[in-house]
Amino acid sequence: MKIGIISDTHSSFKNTRKAVEILNNHNLREVFHCGDWDSPQALDAFDGLNFPVQGVLGNCDSYLENYKEKLILSGKIYIQEGPLVLDLKGKQIAIAHGDNEFVLQELIESQKFDLVLTGHTHEARIDKRGKTRIVNPGPVLGYGGGPFRKKSIPTLAIYDFNKDKTKVVEIK
Repeated sequence: MKIGIISDTHSSFKNTRKAVEILNNHNLREVFHCGDWDSPQALDAFDGLNFPVQGVLGNCDSYLENYKEKLILSGKIYIQEGPLVLDLKGKQIAIAHGDNEFVLQELIESQKFDLVLTGHTHEARIDKRGKTRIVNPGPVLGYGGGPFRKKSIPTLAIYDFNKDKTKVVEIK
């Protein structure tokens, strides 16, 4: 069983559409978004995705009411305030944007989860602490902007539960 993991799309329609193409070329169960969609219009870039999307809001997602209206219309995308905790075929998953470091560390250190998905830093990260695999797919946007973030390569991640392997994929 494989899942797609994306984060920090920040209304980058071009890169998000490219990410959708990449994700559609994998045999995925579904896709998880770790926040910072940036606008309700950003959801339109997911129209061609062959899989359902679940995700959380990030610190740049201030249009919650607009999201709710858009999500009712789409029926394919589910977004909530984080963290999102779910069971996927017996695997415990937590999704948090990562802007609240205390919440993120609490999820990881609890050792209740097989997988903790996060974003926010605009840097891909794959780590394991105890039984918990931590995946930050990096930014679909490509860079974070602002003085504290350096330019980075647009990426997403594919996680294979059967192999317990994560592959970071460059969005070209």
